[in-house]
Amino acid sequence: MKKIESQETRFFRMFQTCVMIVLLFFKEEGSSFNWDVTVMLFQGMGLALVASVSAWKEKPCFNSNKVLSLIIVGCSLLGGDHQDCCRWPGIRCSNLTSNVIMLSLQGNGVNDDEFCLQGKVDSSIFKLKHLKYLDLSCNKFSQPIPKYIDSLTNLEHLNLSTAGFTGEIPQQLGNLSKLAYLDLSSYGYSFSNRLTAKSLQWLSGLKMLREIHLGGSDLSEATDWFQAIHKIPSLKVLYLDNCPHLPIPLSLSYINTSTSLVALSLSSSIFQDSSVFQWLFNLSVNGNQFEHLDLSSNALSGPIPSGFGDMHSLSYLDLSSNSFSGPIPIAFGNLQSLSYLSLSQNQLEGSIPDNFSNLTSLRVLSLSNNKLHGPISKSLRNLSNLQRLYLPFNSFADDLSSVIKALSRSANRPIVEYLDLRANEFWGSVPDMISTFSLMRELHLDGNKLNGTVSEDLVVLDVGYNSLTGYIPSNIGDTFGALGILNLRENKFYGRLPVGLCQLSNLQILDVASNHISGTIPECIYDLTAMIYGSSYLLSMDVVDLKVGEVDTLPYGESATIEWKREERKFDKSVELYILIDLSHNELEGEIPDGITSLKGLISIDLSRNKLHGTIPYNISQLTLLEFFDLSNNHLSVDIPVSLAQLTYLGTLNLSDNNFTGRIPHGTQLQSFDPSSYMGNPSLCGAPLQECPGDKQPPVKIPNTEQEHEHSIDRFYLGLYISLVLGFIIGFWGVCGTLVLKQSWRYAFFRFFDDMKDKVYVMVVVNVARAWRKP
Repeated sequence: MKKIESQETRFFRMFQTCVMIVLLFFKEEGSSFNWDVTVMLFQGMGLALVASVSAWKEKPCFNSNKVLSLIIVGCSLLGGDHQDCCRWPGIRCSNLTSNVIMLSLQGNGVNDDEFCLQGKVDSSIFKLKHLKYLDLSCNKFSQPIPKYIDSLTNLEHLNLSTAGFTGEIPQQLGNLSKLAYLDLSSYGYSFSNRLTAKSLQWLSGLKMLREIHLGGSDLSEATDWFQAIHKIPSLKVLYLDNCPHLPIPLSLSYINTSTSLVALSLSSSIFQDSSVFQWLFNLSVNGNQFEHLDLSSNALSGPIPSGFGDMHSLSYLDLSSNSFSGPIPIAFGNLQSLSYLSLSQNQLEGSIPDNFSNLTSLRVLSLSNNKLHGPISKSLRNLSNLQRLYLPFNSFADDLSSVIKALSRSANRPIVEYLDLRANEFWGSVPDMISTFSLMRELHLDGNKLNGTVSEDLVVLDVGYNSLTGYIPSNIGDTFGALGILNLRENKFYGRLPVGLCQLSNLQILDVASNHISGTIPECIYDLTAMIYGSSYLLSMDVVDLKVGEVDTLPYGESATIEWKREERKFDKSVELYILIDLSHNELEGEIPDGITSLKGLISIDLSRNKLHGTIPYNISQLTLLEFFDLSNNHLSVDIPVSLAQLTYLGTLNLSDNNFTGRIPHGTQLQSFDPSSYMGNPSLCGAPLQECPGDKQPPVKIPNTEQEHEHSIDRFYLGLYISLVLGFIIGFWGVCGTLVLKQSWRYAFFRFFDDMKDKVYVMVVVNVARAWRKP
């Protein structure tokens, strides 16, 4: 399906539709103008408007009501010679009737920078009665699936997956009698917000249905799902993966069925009823050409049934992450059409059957994390199509040369891309013939008993924890040009780090710790450009995903076992996020090159337990993402640069057992580390170590709080008394003194009081006399 167009293009399409509607209105009113020229003019205006808002990202999701109504109204009004909406991306019309038959508005609800619809589904969409194809997947609707969806009676393809729909699946879907494809899967949502169904009986009415996807739905109450699907004679693909507590009928193994299933996925449904096998084997006996079966991540236990050997059409089989025990059935050797087989994450024992060499169509074989043992070279011969072999964390024991020879003999041009033999008991050297695997991109051999030297061309070279010896090849930059991960940890390599390392522009993980490497760190280390900007190379790797009748490629993150913060950790999907250098426990000399501060993507640097001297580069603050920094057990000296305190993400710092001097730079980050991070530097001082000379201040007398309070009260009353006395003196003598000294003021003052006295006396006498005269 073609990817949805950008926000800007969508904005233009909506603008264009509005303009066309307005033009139609004026046309109907009889206005005289050149229609075609005007249409081109307004389309040009729309493009100009889009260009002016091309950087607009304020609203990552469009309102679905507005978008859908504009599309529907536009397609309804633009008829005749101006059916422009039929040329819009995601819309297709009938060549005969010009009716809209396809509406594909899938978005990207995961990445907000991409187009998506949100809100409610506008009801106008259900006016497209001739619609055969409807895709609204990967949007952000927030409502149940509309019940009136059954008005689209001609619908053949319906995809509402991961679109934010919630609530119960409407039974009205059963009225879409022409439906052949139905996808209601809801991955990525919390279980409480997923679609639910109490019954799937409505499925039995969809007689033409060929493919159903209900992954991620809550079907715990839909006890009739099994009977419903067996009433669909044309059903070929059924995905019920990630449906926890899927009810399995007790009579499952006794049901006779005529269904034509070709692919079934019940992954992560947490069921443990082994009767599912009998049902599947019955399907095969009844003539089904079963091709794809995924029962991974359940609770199935016991031996793997040998009945799988009778499913001769099977091309994809995934039984990983269960609790199967016992040996691998010899009957698997009969599955000559098998392209993908995963039995990893179980408790299988014994060896790989020799008749695995009959699986000439096999492209991916994963047996990791079991208890398997024994040689494997005999079982791998004749696997001429094998691309990926995953056998880590078992107890396989074989000469690596024999294994490589068996794989190289399987085809004139070996096509093996991924070879993971970690944590087994392989011995011998890495043979020169491995260079004949021209497509090899990942090699994991760490945790074995290998010796000898290494020379090959890969993307991932992981041979840590062995006994390999010799020089690191000087032409490593030429023969390993695409290398992204180099792990040589805990071997017996010696000599200098070759300058050719600097040619590995895609290198993100360099781990040569615990060897016998001497000499200096190459000055050209700043040429490791993937450590500066990060690299999308590891993100671009592909993994083969075999589906029904086709082979697709999906993004695949490289995997590696690396030393992270003193702990060995396995990274599968996120290893591309880690950019680190570990040269610890070697015999390196000289100074730390300034160029290392150019590698701004580094999150970990470990140069401990070497013989380095000099000091920390002053520009260390450029490594703003640095989380782990260990320079312990070297001969570094001089002051710690102040810029080190600016590394705000630094979570682990170890500068112990060097010759650093002076004061530890002041900063919250550096003072928060344990004193052991700085121990073994006798001339180093400052928090969190002992104070530096001259840091002690004269003792400060601690005041007595109670006495201070009493003294403050005494001072308050003293000030109050002084204020009262001064106020009285100033007020009294300010008035009386003036009357004594100035005769005219004194006469006026006393005359005023005499007049007031006479007025008050007269007023009182008059009022008293008036009161007596009243009867």
